[in-house]
Amino acid sequence: ISQMGDWILETIISQLARWQEKNIPVVPVAINISLVQFRNGGFSDRVKELLHHHGVSSDLISLEITESVFEQESPELRSELESLRESGIRLSLDDFGTGYSSLQYLQNYPFHEIKIDQSFVRQVEQPSSREIVRTVLSLANALNADVVAEGIETALVRDALISMGCTLGQGYFFSRP
Repeated sequence: ISQMGDWILETIISQLARWQEKNIPVVPVAINISLVQFRNGGFSDRVKELLHHHGVSSDLISLEITESVFEQESPELRSELESLRESGIRLSLDDFGTGYSSLQYLQNYPFHEIKIDQSFVRQVEQPSSREIVRTVLSLANALNADVVAEGIETALVRDALISMGCTLGQGYFFSRP
């Protein structure tokens, strides 16, 4: 997975550079990252090296990391994440609420955004899911992090999320992947 992850990073960053060279408007791209990519060490240096080599600004990528990151919690991993954040690379905690959630981890790791898993979003009409979404919104606000709702498929769900103050979302309602 490390080799595939490197190839994906290289491909995306070089494509962003080609678009910039052709004056094509570029928007930030989210890239799913495996915890395995951090295990070999030097991941943050590799990402920064690719951005520098291709002349791509760090604010044009967002690295999405699942909660499994907390399963391997270590000072080295935290250092890698802090290095990425300090470089201007956006960090997103993906599928929040489905795995190794810990408020202590959230407080100690430098995530820019928290993505609420679709299992809560799709059922936002149910009182328990609605309260979980509200709680995540409040928690993210305390951590100065954005919230992205995953799996928005209907206008009803979108409107419910907006009424709770969640203004960022993704899902089939907006566009197919």
